[in-house]
Amino acid sequence: MLLFRVRIQDYLVFGVLILLGSAHCLGTADSYPRQPSVDVLHYRFELQLSDDSDEIVGRTLLTVQFLSSASQVLHLDLVGHEVGSAKGMTVTAVQEEGRASRFTHRAQRLSIQLQEPTQAGRQRRFQVDYRGVPGDGLIISNNKYGQRTFFGDNWPDRARHWLPVIDHPYDKATCEFVVTAPDHYQVVANGALQEQSSLAGGRRRTHWRTAAPLASKVMVIGVARFAVQHLDTPRGQIPIQSWAYPEDRRAAFRDLAQARRIVEFFESRLGPFPYAKLANVQSKTRFGGMENAGSIFYAENVFSNGAASSAPRNESLIAHEIAHQWFGDSVSEADWHHVWLSEGFATYLAALYLEHRYGRRRLAETMAQSRRRVVQYARRRPESAVIDSSIRNLNRLLSPNSYQKGAWVLHMLRRHLGEEDFWASLKEFYRRFRDGNALSADFQAVVEEQSGLKMGWFFQQWLRRAGHPKLQGSWSYDAESRSLELTLLQESNLRPFIFELDVAVRLEGEHPEVRHSVQVDRARSRFSWTLPAPPQAVRFDPDVWLLMESAAVSRQAAFERSAPILRASGVPEPSCGETTVAQAGSWPPTHDPLSQYNPPLSSIVLRTPAHDSSVCRTWHPADLVFGHLRASGGRVGLDLGLFPHRLCLAGSGHLVVACSAARPSQGICALDGFCKRIAAGRRPQLLAPRHSADRRRAVHRAGQYSSGLRGIGSLGHLRREAPQDGPCAGSLHLFWSDFHLRPGAG
Repeated sequence: MLLFRVRIQDYLVFGVLILLGSAHCLGTADSYPRQPSVDVLHYRFELQLSDDSDEIVGRTLLTVQFLSSASQVLHLDLVGHEVGSAKGMTVTAVQEEGRASRFTHRAQRLSIQLQEPTQAGRQRRFQVDYRGVPGDGLIISNNKYGQRTFFGDNWPDRARHWLPVIDHPYDKATCEFVVTAPDHYQVVANGALQEQSSLAGGRRRTHWRTAAPLASKVMVIGVARFAVQHLDTPRGQIPIQSWAYPEDRRAAFRDLAQARRIVEFFESRLGPFPYAKLANVQSKTRFGGMENAGSIFYAENVFSNGAASSAPRNESLIAHEIAHQWFGDSVSEADWHHVWLSEGFATYLAALYLEHRYGRRRLAETMAQSRRRVVQYARRRPESAVIDSSIRNLNRLLSPNSYQKGAWVLHMLRRHLGEEDFWASLKEFYRRFRDGNALSADFQAVVEEQSGLKMGWFFQQWLRRAGHPKLQGSWSYDAESRSLELTLLQESNLRPFIFELDVAVRLEGEHPEVRHSVQVDRARSRFSWTLPAPPQAVRFDPDVWLLMESAAVSRQAAFERSAPILRASGVPEPSCGETTVAQAGSWPPTHDPLSQYNPPLSSIVLRTPAHDSSVCRTWHPADLVFGHLRASGGRVGLDLGLFPHRLCLAGSGHLVVACSAARPSQGICALDGFCKRIAAGRRPQLLAPRHSADRRRAVHRAGQYSSGLRGIGSLGHLRREAPQDGPCAGSLHLFWSDFHLRPGAG
């Protein structure tokens, strides 16, 4: 099913918990009151429709098998009259095996008292006579051309408005519709056509019957004036029909003719089509498309003869609804909170059909668009997972989590398993649960059997955990060793995600792009590779295989040791290419310099490739400055015009500023004012970025200052360590701790 409010091109546009044993032994989460001792085997719905009023007259005959001897009451869902409303059903009689039965009908529940105790395995037949005006479920209205129509539209649990049923997917039954209506209507329904007979008084009886059991959500009729086209299909393939309003027949027949090759593709990959025929029907469904079993209903405005293009349209929508015939209709979720087994499967299978037809690039574009939908939804509902048992309003299940994120789960599973095991898993899942019900653990069990892999971590992470990886990356290159080092960070307050990530490196000159795949299982990871040529750029997930968020992978500025440099106050504007920064202190060759810094004077050289004009254009003066630390009194030392340019912080390390009792006689300017500001508990104005994304916060804790700084696509911290050797009187030490400064984008 697809929601009509979503643009059609957006439809796809997805500690370890091990799930063991039968899924049905794990219990279910939705609140529907199941009857474990009752199994409805068959419904026969006899309906009389009229143009004189919206009242329907119904008789339903049920065949029920009782699975235990404990049953005394049979409960069915049927909406009765509401106080003050003319809509709802009135039950006029109930029979069991031809004898009148006692019953109660309150609100949405019809309870039938059994005439004698049940015996396990015994079947009984019931008859329910009723009449009324449906408040929902059977949509009786005029179509866009002003013509009267009747269309079933049951999802998720609206069949109860016009049919007495067990209105939940867990209980499936075969069904038949015997519809008597004025003879200017044609009737389409599930299953195969059994009879069309003209009756006296200008009426016609139409009879359809299914051989496969269905959930009530996909048991429907369509009654309207139709133009009907029967497509030519290869011998052995099921009949395929197009049903459209006569006014839209040209456009509808053009688009719906695509169904034949779509069915062929899915049958070749998944197995036989599950039903006796496929009718694609223009209708009054509230959804863009509704996957009723063997009789798919499409919103009436999907097809229009007014469309200028003569080329077929709506291919993705039609593929989505046809895919549902295998997953959603034949294999149905046993619990509403596992609806991704329906919507996620149909969404991804439609994308796979488009890949088959148009190539891998189309799939990548579709999945990238789908990923954006997932990310946007996660920002609105960061706590929501694909399987979210807290949802009570079933319509809230129709979210990007069920559709696009569910599709992404399958996409990443395909990458993890490989083509052969992925398709074997889908095919076996369909074979094993055809005409039945399944939970996510059932699918996991099939995947593990087909692949030989333990996949509990995968399904737990992507189905039951909210969110997705949020990545930051930075890289540096050592020309001497021709080595590229990549630093990868996951932003999360929880345990890191586990995933495989493709990394693409674009090289200078005519060298081809280099690809690497890395396994990520921690918050901070480092990888390095030797390259045949200097790199120009690095990007994550070039082929769109991972559900994630990531800014552009930034290049780190290269820092090197150099000979001591002293400058008079005021640092001249650097040329594009190299900036030299003097510092008091040392540059220890370690990733944890806090424990071993030394007093000798040294410097940091910030190098920027002079030939990289894109970097040169990004230099802007006075964006990020240590503005109040100025040399004074003619002394030689630090002028915090040190960084008179826009810089971004990349990485998750710390830039540490420590005060010590250095003497002015060392030739370093006094920094008394700065240190006193720290000692007084005021926030030092170390960084003044012109642009700060999201937020900048200061935390004062035990003499420590932290400023959470979000630069352009990066994150860093500035921290002050309390002096250990008395009052701060003299020098400034600037240390490196897994932290990088780089020129930022303008």
